Formats: sequence, structure tokens, C-alpha cells
Amino acid sequence: MPNHNQPTLDDVIGALERLMRMFDWERKLYLAFGLASFALFLYAGFKLLSGDNVDTQLVAGMLGATSVAAACSARVVYFLNRAFSIVEGLLNLESSKSSKKADHE
Repeated sequence: MPNHNQPTLDDVIGALERLMRMFDWERKLYLAFGLASFALFLYAGFKLLSGDNVDTQLVAGMLGATSVAAACSARVVYFLNRAFSIVEGLLNLESSKSSKKADHE
């Protein structure tokens, strides 16, 4: 017999979906910056390999592009980690409430 005080899997998935919608525009923004930096990295790499000389603009373009891509990836991971930790906190709170209630019965 299921305990009605504990959140169901549908409740947890619903909470996670709502949290992901809250972070949706940030994730899309970071994804756009990540894709733009990846395109810049590919362009700078192509120019570096196809050209005769290496100039500082190409090297700066490659380093800048990889830095922006790394920062954007880190922010997306932060948002996902934060969403999952909020859901974990909710689950822990609900499970501790139900276990205290079961101890009193």
C-alpha cells in the first residue's frame, strides 16, 4: 500500500519540469553563446591550419572561443545541478516528514 505522504514519481518529475522551465531562457542563452564560440573556434582553427603564418588574432580567437565555451558549459551544468539539488531537498524534506509521522503512530 503506497504512502500518500511521500511524493510520487509524477510529483518529482513535475517539479523537475517546472524548475527546468524556470531556467529555460538561461540555458538557451548559454547554448547560443556556446555554439557561437564553437563556430569561432572552428573558423580560427581552419584559418590557422590553412594559412602560412600564425598571428596573435587567430590564437586569441581560439583561446577566447574555448574560454567562452567552457564558461557557458559550466553555467548550464550549474543550472542543472541546482535544479536537481532543489528536487533532492524537496524529496528529503517530504521523506523526513513521513518518517517522523510514521514514528509517532
